[in-house]
Amino acid sequence: RLSCNVIMMNSAISSCEKASEWRQALHLLGDFATQSLQADIISYNAAISACEFSAPLGLSLALLNEARLQRLVNVITFSATISACEKATAWQSAVYFLDHLQQFHLEANLVTCNAVMAACEKAS
Repeated sequence: RLSCNVIMMNSAISSCEKASEWRQALHLLGDFATQSLQADIISYNAAISACEFSAPLGLSLALLNEARLQRLVNVITFSATISACEKATAWQSAVYFLDHLQQFHLEANLVTCNAVMAACEKAS
């Protein structure tokens, strides 16, 4: 019997992102506890990315908050959340999260900046 591990679960969540199956991605993230596994930063990044295009923005924000409470954030986590804000035309939230990077001693990268600019552009 093949036992499930974090890498396998993260791969499955990433596959859900590519298939636009955000509900299944969230289900898999929730399965970590039932599998006696600990979600990691990659788990949250993949789940937020899976929610980016079609899930309600609140789900991405809730995942970011959960990841922040566990100190499982990096620039990719914020970039994915900012991209979700851009898709939801929530430019104020995108700018807010860009500002929040500093609290975690993170620097915006090209992806982050492009997502914020896209969010602001959609607002005009």
